[in-house]
Amino acid sequence: VGAKKELFHIRKKSNFSDKNWTHTVQVPAEVKSLNSMDNFVLRTPDKIYLWIGSKASNDSASKTVCEYLNKVPTTGNNGANRAIVVQEDGKEELNFWNILGGKSDFECNAFFAEKYGSHVGFPKLYEFEYDTNGVGKLKAVQIGNYYQTDLNQTHVYVLDTWHEVYLWEGKRASDSLIRDVLDFTQNYVRKMADKRMVFVMLKTVAAGEEYDEFTRHFHTWVKNRTDGMGMMDPLTKIEEALADKRFMDYKIKEGEERKIKEERRKRLEKLGGGEGLKKIDWVLVIINEMPELVESGLSDDEEAMEEGEEGEEEGEEGEEVKEEKKEEK
Repeated sequence: VGAKKELFHIRKKSNFSDKNWTHTVQVPAEVKSLNSMDNFVLRTPDKIYLWIGSKASNDSASKTVCEYLNKVPTTGNNGANRAIVVQEDGKEELNFWNILGGKSDFECNAFFAEKYGSHVGFPKLYEFEYDTNGVGKLKAVQIGNYYQTDLNQTHVYVLDTWHEVYLWEGKRASDSLIRDVLDFTQNYVRKMADKRMVFVMLKTVAAGEEYDEFTRHFHTWVKNRTDGMGMMDPLTKIEEALADKRFMDYKIKEGEERKIKEERRKRLEKLGGGEGLKKIDWVLVIINEMPELVESGLSDDEEAMEEGEEGEEEGEEGEEVKEEKKEEK
C-alpha cells in the first residue's frame, strides 16, 4: 500500500542505443525533486501526472512507466484505472504544484538545468584505486550510468560536471590514495579549464557529508540507504522476475530428480547387502522392481522353445549311450 502522493523520477540511460531504455526511482514527493532534464510521474489516488521536463522528451518509455504505476494499488485506490494527465514544464496546472507543496523551490532546479543541460555527455564519474595491492600505479575507470550505489567506501571518485570537479573520499579510503588522487585532480582541473575556456572549481566531498550541489548530479540520492526508497525500471523488473521464476523452476526440478535418484540408489544398496552396487542380485531387483514380468510367466512360444530344447538335450544323451555300447563291443 503506497502513500497518498508518490513521485517517480525517470531518466534515460545514455550508454544504450535503444532510446527507450530508462531507469526509474521513487523520490521525495516535493518540488525540489524535479529537474527539467528528465521526466517525472506524480501518482495520486485519482490521477497520474506525467511531467515532461523542458530538456527531456515525451517518449513511450515514460508512458510505459505511467501504465505500470496505474496498475499498482495505493491508499485510496486499489488498482483501478486513473486519468493520466500530461504536464509540460512551464505549463503546469495549479493543482499539480499544490499537490507538491507549491512552486517556490523549483527556480533553483531550472537554473541547474540551464547551467548543465547544454553540455552533452556530462557529468562523468571516475573511480580511482591502485592496480595491485595498494602499491601499484593509480588506476582510473569511468562508470557509465552511475548511481549512488556505485560509490565504494574504500575508493576515491572524481565527478566532472564541466563547471565543477568534485573529489569524493570514501570513509575507508587510504590516505595515500586520497593524496595521489588529489594531486592528479588538481592537474586535471587546470588542463580542463584551459581546454574549455571556463573557470573550473575543484571541491572535495566527504562520504556521509554530501551536499545538494553534489547529490543533484545523481539519479536520486538517499541519505539513509536503509529506508528502502527506490524503484527499478518496470521493464527490467518484469524481465528479472521472469528470470527468477525460470531459475526457481529449474532448481525445483533439479531437486526432484536428485531425490528420485537418491531413493533409487538407497533401494539398490539395500538389495545389495549394504555394500553398494557391487553385490546386487539382479534377479531380486527384477522381482522387487518389476514384479509384473515375473507374475505374467512365459508365453506359449517361450514354453514350446523350452520343451524343444529339452527334447534336443534328451536326444543327444541317447546318442551318447549308443556310442558307448558300440565301443564296449
